[in-house]
Amino acid sequence: MKTNLKTASLILFLSLFISPLYSQESPELTNKIIKDMYQKINDKDVVSALANVDANCIDHTPFAPDQKPGIDGFKQIFEMLYKAFPDFHQEINDIVISPDGKKASVLITITGTNKGDFMGMPATNKKINITGIDNFHLENGKFIDHWGFVDDQAMMQQLGATK
Repeated sequence: MKTNLKTASLILFLSLFISPLYSQESPELTNKIIKDMYQKINDKDVVSALANVDANCIDHTPFAPDQKPGIDGFKQIFEMLYKAFPDFHQEINDIVISPDGKKASVLITITGTNKGDFMGMPATNKKINITGIDNFHLENGKFIDHWGFVDDQAMMQQLGATK
């Protein structure tokens, strides 16, 4: 009986005090997850890049009108971007992370050369250099919400679609 009580006490202690330390986000872990994700996106390794994206992650600002929900939508967007901009690249300029590591804002510069159809427009062979901000919410080390904003007007001007 004493062994069972000691075992139960140890399990309770570990589950209440030790395991949360390993399952909670931290600014350091969030920073690493974000940097790894952007590097893998730049390497065109979408599957690995999205490893920390929850399957049901909500993209509150879909990039395309026909974007699928969840992780499939993120894959769809990157496949479109890689076809339209084979040299697509996102440079991280700054990362701001909440003290609990659960929210992050990432200031990025997006560059690329338009070599393929993009959102119904034929290739222009023009370069883009635009600013964007990605806002993320994480739970248990996974992205569960995303809000992304890019300077669409600057992009369209650089592509020659607007003045």
